[in-house]
Amino acid sequence: LNTGTLTVTQRPLIVTSDSKNKVYGDLFTAFTGSVAGLQAGDVITASHASAGAAATAAVGTYPITATLNDPGNKLPNYAVTFIPGTLTVTQRDLVVTPADKTKVYGDVFVAFTGTITGIQNGDAITVTYASAGAPANATVAGSPYPITATLNAPAGVLASYNVILNTGELTVTLRSLTVTPDNQIKVFGTTFAAFTGTITGIQAGDVITATYASAGAPAAAAVGTYPITATLNDPGGRLPNYTVTLNQGTLTVGLSILTV
Repeated sequence: LNTGTLTVTQRPLIVTSDSKNKVYGDLFTAFTGSVAGLQAGDVITASHASAGAAATAAVGTYPITATLNDPGNKLPNYAVTFIPGTLTVTQRDLVVTPADKTKVYGDVFVAFTGTITGIQNGDAITVTYASAGAPANATVAGSPYPITATLNAPAGVLASYNVILNTGELTVTLRSLTVTPDNQIKVFGTTFAAFTGTITGIQAGDVITATYASAGAPAAAAVGTYPITATLNDPGGRLPNYTVTLNQGTLTVGLSILTV
């Protein structure tokens, strides 16, 4: 009796890693895949991994590879083919929102604030806020002024983010301007022109002056008291930036001495 030979060849075993997506800053562990060709009773499993799984992995694509676990030492019976997947790391939304602010005309504004949401992994990202309404000469008529944000970060860091720059508003409000004529005295029969007074609230560079007048100023004004009123002169057109209060003074006309 002669004998023959039965040759047992390796069975194909195809290990496929599924492609996945994640957002920058996330730690990814939800890998999946398939093992095709495994025979009954053989305990062979696959573990999938990628360098892109780390939270610090930059935006881009990374291969997903598989490692087989074979506690029963069955792998020598298989011709293994690995089909890698791809882990795609996408940008994370980074949202910058300046807070709305208010200032009084004539003030220089620097107290900007805002919020940044989405920073990951301690990335050194800071923000600078600015507005055309911040200088002292920004007018009420021009407000509200947009508040814009500029991001500051080391080279390459912002590439991992989808940056959304919102704008805020800086509102310039009216400043109080108060004009107060000084009280004056004159004698009946004299013409009075030496009016004085004070203006408080004028901001640097604004040329605003006051002219004072009273019905008691002419020489013929009878003995008594007369209001002193003020009229403002504004060649530069700056008064729309002020809430004006015009006080009144008093011109007292006294008796003139008549000697017979």
